[in-house]
Amino acid sequence: MNAPIRMIAFAGSIAAGLASTISTVNAQVVGWNEVLPTSCYEYAYSGTNGQLVSNLYVYTSSFTVNLTDPAAINAAMQWCYNGSAFYAYWLGGSWGAYIYVIPGLR
Repeated sequence: MNAPIRMIAFAGSIAAGLASTISTVNAQVVGWNEVLPTSCYEYAYSGTNGQLVSNLYVYTSSFTVNLTDPAAINAAMQWCYNGSAFYAYWLGGSWGAYIYVIPGLR
């Protein structure tokens, strides 16, 4: 199997997996959730040891996503501030560091 076919097969398996586990925009469930931002708020503060700590709050019409992982914040920030939808993974007690973006998703 050559590389382009493997990449298409891999992308297809991701899409099939997401389709079976993604929730609707209005619900928050354990697993992948579609996040359609209505507003965003980012703040950073200096921790007790001087380390910079960042949080990104993404508000939707029905729930709030609080991202604390720097890589997840960087991945979601552009989509958040331009109002595009993206997917985030709810672990049941907190939001994980898992972000999935699809350019053009609204």
